[in-house]
Amino acid sequence: ITVTPNPVHRGESATFKLTHNRPQSEITVTIELLNFQGQLLWSNTEDAVCDGTVYTYTWNVAAAGGQPIPTGVYLYRAKVSAGGSTEQTKTGKIIILNNK
Repeated sequence: ITVTPNPVHRGESATFKLTHNRPQSEITVTIELLNFQGQLLWSNTEDAVCDGTVYTYTWNVAAAGGQPIPTGVYLYRAKVSAGGSTEQTKTGKIIILNNK
């Protein structure tokens, strides 16, 4: 999984791209944003069928309640499963800047 842009500024959107090996299959994808204390700030889960091997999701860089995420470094985690298969997880870092 990758996220662009990184860092992301207030007013921009962040796009997550998750590469998988299940083209034409229904997959369940969960993307989460956590702080370094492990607190969940935002989460999105959806079922999708991808024509190819890339799932894309655009996020408005707001917390679950719609409030802006403060400047800082955060962890994003993607979970994906297909057809009852074991869930696979990948984690990365994202920098959010609120100075735009």
